[in-house]
Amino acid sequence: MVTPTNPTPGPNLHIWRVETGELVKEFMQKRQIGWAPQWSSDEKICARSLNNDVLFYEDANFESEAHKIHGQRVGNFSLAPGTPPYHILCYIPGKSGQPSFGKLFQYPKFENTSFIASKSFFQADRVDMFWNKVGSAVLLMTSMEVDKSGSSYYGKQALHALTCKGETAIVLLSKEGPIYSVEWSPKCAEFCVVYGFIPAKATLFNLKCEPVFDFGTGPRNAIYYNPHGNNILYIEFYITQLLEKADCQFLL
Repeated sequence: MVTPTNPTPGPNLHIWRVETGELVKEFMQKRQIGWAPQWSSDEKICARSLNNDVLFYEDANFESEAHKIHGQRVGNFSLAPGTPPYHILCYIPGKSGQPSFGKLFQYPKFENTSFIASKSFFQADRVDMFWNKVGSAVLLMTSMEVDKSGSSYYGKQALHALTCKGETAIVLLSKEGPIYSVEWSPKCAEFCVVYGFIPAKATLFNLKCEPVFDFGTGPRNAIYYNPHGNNILYIEFYITQLLEKADCQFLL
């Protein structure tokens, strides 16, 4: 903690070994967004951000990084779930007047030209990344905090897709408005999006980002699949008289 008598801050990111309670390593982390370390599903590698780099550690050895993504001005990243080979999606913000990029790498091949897939886009203040559970495809949602055209209270949003086979696409949404919810099917071959001004629309897409079923419009802003991927639950959360309420709709 920084105090008048202790003006130099100490480490604020601590990694503990759960089995023994041992403090494994401490780091200084200055970022408020994207600061959390990420582990692969088998915990073989751990990744964390440092300035605009991404550092990777192997086998819980935090004394020195095994590999790193350096010199690419990474604004945010997401480590894929699933089994090796490991994949990492990086968001690289564009400079003034230049596009931003989402670049998909296979660990540990991080040279600037060795990416598996790359998607460029404009109008992005921040991004959210959604992997399917096996880590073979990822959705990248870009957001602008403010709609500079003044046509909407909400900022502009768009949804892009990248796969570990090198395929990229933009998800074309057929109704104007915000994106409320994005959810992968547990089967990993399709995903559902709730979007558009209320009443919101819900559409099911395949891996090619082609719409395969339109659920129409209704009062909804969240999606949940059952573990088998054969049922979808749509829910509308809203605030009335300071109370949170929920309306539920099951689609079998």
